[in-house]
Amino acid sequence: RRLKPSREPLQQRLLRIEGARRCLEALGYTREEEEDGDTYLCLADVDADGGSARLPTASMCKHHVQLLQRERKEVEQAAAVAAQHGLPFKLALELRHVRRACAGDADLARELTKLLLENEEFRSQFCVGGGPPAAMLAPVLQLLRSKEGIRGLLEYYTGGGAGAEGTHVQRVAMVSEWKEALDAAARANRTLVAFFNCPQKMASRVMAPIANRLPQSFADIDFVRVDLMPDDGLAKQVFDEAFVGEAACPSFLFFQECTELRSWGPLRARA
Repeated sequence: RRLKPSREPLQQRLLRIEGARRCLEALGYTREEEEDGDTYLCLADVDADGGSARLPTASMCKHHVQLLQRERKEVEQAAAVAAQHGLPFKLALELRHVRRACAGDADLARELTKLLLENEEFRSQFCVGGGPPAAMLAPVLQLLRSKEGIRGLLEYYTGGGAGAEGTHVQRVAMVSEWKEALDAAARANRTLVAFFNCPQKMASRVMAPIANRLPQSFADIDFVRVDLMPDDGLAKQVFDEAFVGEAACPSFLFFQECTELRSWGPLRARA
């Protein structure tokens, strides 16, 4: 009779897909209700007491059928694209949202098309055999939903994008440099943002060029970057000093007067 859209399983498996939302609309889930601070999606032909309020009209049924037919066409087109170009079906299904994310940027769309169809590293990871594991494909699909995410994905596979050199991001390689950066920001009454990075990890490689561009937009903030390479004991000491675990990378930590205010990262694991 009703669904709770905020439930995580429903979000992950159904509601994040536009076609699934339209299928729910076609089935009659078009009315929202508030109860105890939660929002519920309810059948339009069911009243608050669970009784039938009205029956669907012929025009409503026709509209629902049209919605289903449109989504079926989208799915068939995605299946054809996946078969023609050897792409995972879920990735092909996401392409219609990619066009919206590119927002008319023809150069970005062209570079992404080249990546999907010609980049050997990308295709070896995602376009062979039965396709990649869901856990590997999920972050890529997430990146394809925004222009910055697409740029990050392109920079990951093509090696382009801004490096830390030539930007206002200070590299920190040992504890003494870390403490010096914190003290300098505190003396200047400036916020310090620290990017903890493991270059060997996919998520870090995607995030690093984005992190290096941040000073262009936030000139009144100090930025430092800590890269943890295998067997780099000095950088590991900086990670330990900041209570950041390698599994948390990439992570951003925000400091004011040497005190951590908050942290952000896609994994959020802390040592």
